[in-house]
Order: sequence, then C-alpha cells, then structure tokens
Amino acid sequence: MKFGIIGNLAKYDLPKVVKQLVETLNECRAEFVIDTEIVELLAAKGVLLGNVEARDYHECTRGLDMVIALGGDGTILSAARSVGTDSIPIFGVNLGKLGFLAEFAPDEVKGAVEDA
Repeated sequence: MKFGIIGNLAKYDLPKVVKQLVETLNECRAEFVIDTEIVELLAAKGVLLGNVEARDYHECTRGLDMVIALGGDGTILSAARSVGTDSIPIFGVNLGKLGFLAEFAPDEVKGAVEDA
C-alpha cells in the first residue's frame, strides 16, 4: 500500500504528528510520499524526517492507494477536490478542535495505519 501525506501547515501539532506518522509507516515498511511543503516546514523547525520521498501537493494525491490528510475538515475537502474522480480513499486526522469529517485523532493514527 502506498500513502500520500498532506496537511494543513498552520496546525500547531502538524510537526509532531508527521514525525510519528513517518516513524509508524517506516516501521510498517509502507511506501509513502509526503508534501514538499511539509518537509520544508519541519526542517525549518529542526524536525528532520530522514530520507523521505517528497513531492508537490497534487502528486501526493494522485496514483496512490490512500491519502492521509492531517488537519481538519477543510484539509479533507481540499484533498477530495485534488483526488477528484480517482476514487482514492482519504484518511482524515483531526488536528483541530472539532472535526466532522476527520475520523481519527492524532493518538489513533498508529493503530489505524497498522490496520490499513
């Protein structure tokens, strides 16, 4: 299974959650690509992810098995627009206060990814 990771760069918890997610995906030996802007944001904050495949946002939502959207409902809706009619499932992680579409909280990500 190959994942695409996108997220809302304004969310405070994004660096922590991305780091945990990348560690989990590496432990599971899952393939993934991550939005270049996320990698750049984390590097600017001193959070290094190691050797990851970074692509632009739209390439992280095309031709993959699943998109992981870190943020809130707006992030998921943006991912849905980008995925379009490709029928790629979107795994929503809520980094806000209230999310109707984002199904998982950050502390549930590891178990959910391992089950995917």
